[in-house]
Amino acid sequence: MKREVIKGLAVVVLVFLVTMGLFPGGIASGAYSNETAFSPEFRLMSLLMCAYTVSDTIPSEQAPFSQKTIQTRPAEWWVEQEKRLLGLSDEAFETELRLSVESVMASFDPQRMHWDPEFLETILKKVAPDLIDSILRENETKAQGSQSLPLVAYVPGNNTATPAVYGYNLFGVAMWGFFCRITWWWDTTMITSVLPSSYGEVYGISSWTYDGVIATQQYYNSPTDFYKWVEGQFTLWAPWPNVVPIQHAWPGLNIDVYAGGGYAYSSYIRH
Repeated sequence: MKREVIKGLAVVVLVFLVTMGLFPGGIASGAYSNETAFSPEFRLMSLLMCAYTVSDTIPSEQAPFSQKTIQTRPAEWWVEQEKRLLGLSDEAFETELRLSVESVMASFDPQRMHWDPEFLETILKKVAPDLIDSILRENETKAQGSQSLPLVAYVPGNNTATPAVYGYNLFGVAMWGFFCRITWWWDTTMITSVLPSSYGEVYGISSWTYDGVIATQQYYNSPTDFYKWVEGQFTLWAPWPNVVPIQHAWPGLNIDVYAGGGYAYSSYIRH
């Protein structure tokens, strides 16, 4: 894991130096006006920061590897996008970000999606402050998550579910995922055993790192209902001027599993 993170950060640093003109083939630093409204650092942050999260469940045959179910991009895509954003005029950059925000808003599902508060404060307030009120109203909508209803008649058996929450950038690319895989068993009257396991994944150039589970709690609401809450931490690392953290994300999952094989879950993003 450490080797992958170091490799990913090295790619980010190299791309940043190339695009800033510090290596051959890069954009000359003189290409950026001192009067620009959006600095190179701000432009790269708009690409790398988590803008919103989406909750989902992973089919048990695919867990714990979920990349097939989400939209990710290889390192080459990130290199191309960083160069492109750094080369845009202020007007073109602002227009592109506004269009991206409006595109997310048009398909926003408050039952499964949440805007990241730190992204709203750091990026959107500068690029599209007039959209903040509408977005905050979306974020205040209570997410119900998804539910697989418990069965009334209990036939002894077991089931596995993997609720997940993904962090996306403004351009719809997944950068990390947080999961809680739960297997449980029941007899004719009650849940007899539960085995939960939480983990995280990072995608793309690994400018994000998964730092582990930071809080969890679990208990029985009743003999037929087991509740699990878990929260993880991810960190976005910036290559300028040193490798320092510029964003933290704390996604969480609330999960109930029932005798008979049903389950319900919801997700959130905390800052």
